Amino acid sequence: MTKTTPLAALALLALLGLATPALALAASPDAPPPWAATLRAGAFVLRSPGIAGHPSGPDFELSLGRAVYDLVSVEANAGYYTCRLTGTGTRLTVIPLTVSLKLMAASEFGFEAYAVGGLGVNLTSLGGGSAASTVTSKFAYHAGLGVRRMLGASLYAGLEGRYVFQDAARPLERIDGLRLSALAGALF
Repeated sequence: MTKTTPLAALALLALLGLATPALALAASPDAPPPWAATLRAGAFVLRSPGIAGHPSGPDFELSLGRAVYDLVSVEANAGYYTCRLTGTGTRLTVIPLTVSLKLMAASEFGFEAYAVGGLGVNLTSLGGGSAASTVTSKFAYHAGLGVRRMLGASLYAGLEGRYVFQDAARPLERIDGLRLSALAGALF
């Protein structure tokens, strides 16, 4: 494993955040608003070779996105998820700071399906118990699928599943996991 610093990923997040509005196409009068804010709430299910079972816990994330082309958007995400590790008394806490690319399918029967993938930095800590450690940061990747339904001109709700891939120090070795979420948001 290589040691990484969060500065490179944070610089990438800032660069993409500044470049995104410049990439946006001129909107037609019938086009939906280009910005979206989304709140996700759900559960994180850990899959780690260093931990028995699949511990789970709460998962929250806030996203700010901008449409850059028809049915394509870029999102900046900040979240929090945690779970108690089986048999150790230790709590895993992760704060993901990521950028995502979302590819939407055309609306069908009022529902919009999408695929999402991205990368960023996860700030991770193990607190209390036999596996406690200091805060570490690692690059992480995610990929997932979701569906949303518009609730009027600018509000929407939906469901999403993302799988997170992240290296970690011992005893975990990896902090991979499934993030299942209900979501609500607004276009502006």
